[in-house]
Amino acid sequence: GTYTVLAEGAIGDTGTVGYSFDVAPIADTTQTLTLGSAVNVTLAVPGEQDRYTFNLAANALLYFDALTNNGSYQWSLSGPAGAAVSKLSFTSSDGFSTGSSNPVQALPAGSYTLAVAATGQFTGAYAFRLSDLATATALTPGTAVSDALNPANSTNLYQFSAAAGQSFYFARLSGSGGSFNDNWRL
Repeated sequence: GTYTVLAEGAIGDTGTVGYSFDVAPIADTTQTLTLGSAVNVTLAVPGEQDRYTFNLAANALLYFDALTNNGSYQWSLSGPAGAAVSKLSFTSSDGFSTGSSNPVQALPAGSYTLAVAATGQFTGAYAFRLSDLATATALTPGTAVSDALNPANSTNLYQFSAAAGQSFYFARLSGSGGSFNDNWRL
């Protein structure tokens, strides 16, 4: 159909007010998301929204790992129970920025859509990874783990089994490279 754009001045304005604008088509994309795989994509035009779909066969604990340090990017997650996350900035999703809140999403089985968009006229490259905690690397308590965060702003997941009443001590043995402003959660 035909649409009309109205450029309206405020009732209190006097004189002449200049402006410019563009009505640009948005090429939203939808693609299948593989849990645990990094996504590296570019928002090409302002207003674009990239959608990623995936299915959970069973209830799951998922972790969104923002790999782009830019608060202009936001992500949302919706599924069988409605909106699980709504317009959360990449810089507030994980690491130090989440403070005492839990970045893990407890989700029921079903079909999901994760959407990424940017605020205002912002465009450019972004990256993230959505991981299922059930796929975390197994570790053996009492055996040191040596690994690397690559990229340095990413998150590695580990898991171990424990019996009721067991106590454990977490010992950070070393850290190197960059500022290594690490954050640890259990």
